[in-house]
Amino acid sequence: MKHFHYPIITLLLLCLWNQPIHAQSRDYSSDYIITLEGDTLFGEVKDRKEGSFPELYSRIRFWEAGKRSKKKFSPNDILAYANENQLYESLPLKEETAFFVFRYYFDEGAESVFLKVAARNQYLTYYQWEYMDSESSYIDYIPLFYKNGASDMVRVTQGMLGLKRKQLSEYFADCPTLVYALEKKWLTEIMQVYDFYWERCKDQ
Repeated sequence: MKHFHYPIITLLLLCLWNQPIHAQSRDYSSDYIITLEGDTLFGEVKDRKEGSFPELYSRIRFWEAGKRSKKKFSPNDILAYANENQLYESLPLKEETAFFVFRYYFDEGAESVFLKVAARNQYLTYYQWEYMDSESSYIDYIPLFYKNGASDMVRVTQGMLGLKRKQLSEYFADCPTLVYALEKKWLTEIMQVYDFYWERCKDQ
């Protein structure tokens, strides 16, 4: 009588084995990646470790729908990915520092990095360049603005110092009303600058 249950148990184990193991994990998000060829592949994505000891992966984990094996992708391997319905783009960004002034610009020879698209309209994109803070051991980010068609980006804030008004004024020199608002300190938050450019500068 005991042997009667063996085929049933074996069948159940086989069914469980054929189910994607990653589907049981809460760490993965049902999203997609965009390959270098421009193809969109749907599946499960994981780009960080949460919890008391967080970690930001240099290569994201991806389980393609219908596949059994996991793959890892660096920013040089794909064009973009989505995690928790949040888009991350891969861009060849180079950072330079001179006299405590940081400059960010596109360089095809530079290593690509993943940038989180925090907000976007047809004129301006607000990116967040995430990184592991060495002091707090938590994930932080550098806020960057990118004007459509430009060859560089501008850092928006500098820690507790707030908006980088001089750099923003130089970057948005094409919009005198925004420069004036920055000089008068009417704008104090990142999204205030973003919304102002969208509402007041697009026709200048």
